[in-house]
Amino acid sequence: MKKKISAGKIFIFFMITILLVVGTAVFYLFNINNKFYFEKKQYNITIDINKNTTISSILKQLDSNNVKVMRYLIKYKKIDNKIKAGVYYINGNYTLNEIFLKFVKGDYEKIKVLIPEGFTLKQIKERLVALGLINEEKFDEVLAAKKDFYYLPSSGNYEGFFFPDTYFFTKRDGEEEIINRILKRFIEKYPVEKYKDKNDFYQKLILASIIEKEGYHQDEKPIIASVFLNRIAKNMRLQSCATVEYLFDYKKQRLLEKDLWIESPYNTYRNKGLPPAPISNPGEKSIEAAMYPAKTNYLYFVAGDNHRHTFSEEYKDHLKAKADLYSE
Repeated sequence: MKKKISAGKIFIFFMITILLVVGTAVFYLFNINNKFYFEKKQYNITIDINKNTTISSILKQLDSNNVKVMRYLIKYKKIDNKIKAGVYYINGNYTLNEIFLKFVKGDYEKIKVLIPEGFTLKQIKERLVALGLINEEKFDEVLAAKKDFYYLPSSGNYEGFFFPDTYFFTKRDGEEEIINRILKRFIEKYPVEKYKDKNDFYQKLILASIIEKEGYHQDEKPIIASVFLNRIAKNMRLQSCATVEYLFDYKKQRLLEKDLWIESPYNTYRNKGLPPAPISNPGEKSIEAAMYPAKTNYLYFVAGDNHRHTFSEEYKDHLKAKADLYSE
């Protein structure tokens, strides 16, 4: 007589079978997708992650296999709730594991921006636009509305305050963040507690901007500063070609005689004293030269080979230096 198998045992057997099948399937899928997860692939893609971005949408952008299973795998690895917002530039051979570790670390690619000494604000904007970091019109609007910068003159002109340095930005930063960080760098270099006389500091910054464009060699900058200050003390015009070149955005290769008489407050061939605002964004050495000029009696200089200058006290000596230079 055959024993009758109870319903309970049948149910248990059925459940074990189901669990084995499901477990085998899950094990298979996880192993297969682990292979995909650790398999290198060539990428060239930008992924913008914000609070509304889902794991599925990220995986789709990465053209991942089996998005649903991969999503569960990422949750299983407890990565999903550690991802940091940012704009990530994935360019090269990466595994999904390496990419998601970037997301967890917040290791989004930063764009290197070099602001050279002597760049004008216009040139800086052109560089930022070329790198896709700003919209120039919006940049101008944000800058015009910014009135809380300590050193800002009544004219609202920010030329001179964009300190030359190497910066790192992302396309997520935006115009205001970029402006604030560059101006913050200026304040770090020249803290308001140290330079409380804003007008005096601004005059030195204007002088520094001219020194930056006139002086190629750092050791000559304090001497160039002394020349301009000596000329101002004697009520002479500065006659700096750099102030005229500024009117042409420094794009004119050679100034003509008629250019030196262009009517502009920046033209130091026509006007005495300093121009109304900086003509560039000077570097640290130029600002230092304006603050601590050499003590000389020089009133003239002319550039020769290798951008080295010959300095003179007397006009006749200056003419001779020029004649010697042009006769070579």
